[in-house]
Amino acid sequence: HIVGGSSGGEGCIQAAAGAPFGIGSDIGGSIRIPCFFNGIFGHKPTKGIVSNGGQYPRTQNDEQEALLATGPMCRFATDMKPILKVIAGDNVNKLNLDAKVDISKLK
Repeated sequence: HIVGGSSGGEGCIQAAAGAPFGIGSDIGGSIRIPCFFNGIFGHKPTKGIVSNGGQYPRTQNDEQEALLATGPMCRFATDMKPILKVIAGDNVNKLNLDAKVDISKLK
C-alpha cells in the first residue's frame, strides 16, 4: 500500500483521524492523489486564493511556481468549505462559497 505522493503523509493521518484537517501543497496532484488514495477529501484552489508563503522547500523555477497551490485536506466533505474560508483569508470573497446553486440550470 502507498499513501499517494508528497502530501501522502497528511492524507494518511487524515484517514486515520489523527487530526481534524490538514493543509497540502499541489503542483501536479500532490493534494488530489493522496486524498484519492486515502479516501478523504482535498481541494487544489485556484492559484493565489491561498497564500503559498512560508512553504519549504520553495519551488525551483517559475514554471513550478505558476502551478503551485495550497489547499485543504479533510475526512468529511462538509469540512472543506469552512477550512477554505479560513485559509483563503482576504481572498475568500473571490470564491462565492455561499452562493446558492440552481441545480436545474446545470448542464
